[in-house]
Amino acid sequence: MEENKIKSSQPDLLTGILFAVLATDALRALILTFSFVNLLAAAGFLLVAAMLLIKQKDIALSVSFAVITLHNLICLFAYHGFFNKFLMFLSLAAYAFITFMSFAVDTDYLPKYKKSFTGIFFIPIILIALSNLISFLSMIRFGGWFLFRSLIYGVVEIIAVVLICKMTAFANGAPEPKSFQSNYDAGPEYAPSILPQEAFCDMVKHVLLLLFTFGIWFFIWIYKVTGYLNVVKDEEQRNPTTKLLLCMFVPFYNIYWTYKSAQRIDKLARQEGLSSDIATLCLIIAIFLPIISPIIMQDKMNSILTKNPATAYQPAEPAADTANELKKYKELLDTGVITQDDFEAKKKQLLGL
Repeated sequence: MEENKIKSSQPDLLTGILFAVLATDALRALILTFSFVNLLAAAGFLLVAAMLLIKQKDIALSVSFAVITLHNLICLFAYHGFFNKFLMFLSLAAYAFITFMSFAVDTDYLPKYKKSFTGIFFIPIILIALSNLISFLSMIRFGGWFLFRSLIYGVVEIIAVVLICKMTAFANGAPEPKSFQSNYDAGPEYAPSILPQEAFCDMVKHVLLLLFTFGIWFFIWIYKVTGYLNVVKDEEQRNPTTKLLLCMFVPFYNIYWTYKSAQRIDKLARQEGLSSDIATLCLIIAIFLPIISPIIMQDKMNSILTKNPATAYQPAEPAADTANELKKYKELLDTGVITQDDFEAKKKQLLGL
């Protein structure tokens, strides 16, 4: 028990230190130009760092993130030019998400949302990473200290946001998934039915999101698909967060990810009896027209899921007469006429399990 406490305190300490580093940059801006906006930024980062260092993860931490969010909101309206507003919008959306997540998880005001973030905690990470990446690229022309400062503080903020998001989303004992579990039993090999139903995505929606979200959906999709394809047996388990960060910051890594992921999709498709050889095609297209590869890959995953009724992406509902039969046997169970074992056996028989 004591060892677990020590381990759980380490992320708090490291995250608190990282936010303290971010606070120093905000304080520098405040000293150079004293203003209410700069004061909000410095106060917000200092409060977050302090709450984490003293391990006070309650409403005070949520309010601290709300101060940073308020700073970003004011800057969004104060800044001029589309480029500056876009960067501030990304940061605003990220910290607004973190504020709500902290409020839901670290307090008791929204209990039904406490375990709702384990599958979407990566959204602020993507937003902050994109914001800092674009900002860094814009500083290349200045070089020197400006570029170095953008790189250092950008990396610090990304790591801090990764830690706080994972720490908050999985604070209530929910295990961090290394793969997305299937709703079906796997066969002796890697049966295609093990591909989760959640892997299905309407193609019109998928294409529109790829075109009009400035790359954000593409990175969300990479995270999700990495997890979905972990169900393939005899393949190395891949951590979705690690692969996401590699695709975002390592040049050309997304091409490698596309090829390896397409190979896994080919395996699943062939097991289902579908003709599939998209790996090489996706590799070539990823080099010259990268937006097409995720369309091909998603279409093939949809085909796998809708190949037969057992894997079709549609919720299975018992027929009306089956539901009535189950209700009848439940009443018999409640009155003590049949045992729990009898009821379970009959339920499996009616549902075809």
